[in-house]
Amino acid sequence: MRIPVIFLLLTVLIAHSTMGQTSPMELGSVEALILSDRPIDRLGTDNAGHIFVTDLQGNIIQYDSSGDSINNYSPAIQGRLSHLETGRTSTIFTFSKTLQRIEILDRFLAPLFSSRFENSQFGYISAASLGNNNRIWLFDQSSYTLLLWDYQQQITVQEIPLNLIVEERSSEVLSLREHKNLLFINMGEQGVYILDNQGNLVQHLTEVHADTLTFMDRNLLSLETDQLIFTDYVTARSNAYSFSRNFKLAANQDHMYYYTAGSIWRLSREEISQLKPSLP
Repeated sequence: MRIPVIFLLLTVLIAHSTMGQTSPMELGSVEALILSDRPIDRLGTDNAGHIFVTDLQGNIIQYDSSGDSINNYSPAIQGRLSHLETGRTSTIFTFSKTLQRIEILDRFLAPLFSSRFENSQFGYISAASLGNNNRIWLFDQSSYTLLLWDYQQQITVQEIPLNLIVEERSSEVLSLREHKNLLFINMGEQGVYILDNQGNLVQHLTEVHADTLTFMDRNLLSLETDQLIFTDYVTARSNAYSFSRNFKLAANQDHMYYYTAGSIWRLSREEISQLKPSLP
């Protein structure tokens, strides 16, 4: 029986159109949740399943849990964002190292507060994270000091010389993140330092080398050498799974998101449990 040429042509076209839309994972064919028409720079999510995506100009697009675009925001001063926090119930926090600017938005992407650190009482701020009670954690690279800043009263309420905590002052602070009343300091090759809300050292995860601080329950997620690593930040125990290194990560309590510049995929807890364990 001959197969019509038109059928063969359609088959080839359909196969070609779906290339690049599935994840190269051993779970099988996982279709992308979102295909973006602009480069994806950073991604955040909340426990309601909303997804927040930034581009290289600092614009934010909000998607619902089905992957449909529902809102967008363009900042008054555009520039690439160094940090995006979306896990809180009522606010979104952004920081641009290049612009020396922070901004707080509500869940509908309406601006609540913004500030630039140029000509301020601080030196060069290289990392920031939203804390509790109208406070923001800042890392002043000029003085190598952690600062807890009350942005409503415009006063510094706590200063912590970081050289009293870390092993090498020359180490760069890649990012900060307050999570469950703990402050996580991403120090790259030195790992992740964990402080309590008084600035006391709680834990030093020497084996965690993450591009961004991504949490799922008590686990810090990181990608290293084709491995997805879940590290319990209380016990320091890790589980590793085979996974491509060519992704960035985000997570909430129910799902892990992994993405490239043009596509976003999502895995549930059950799908994560089906990942192939990585050999030691």
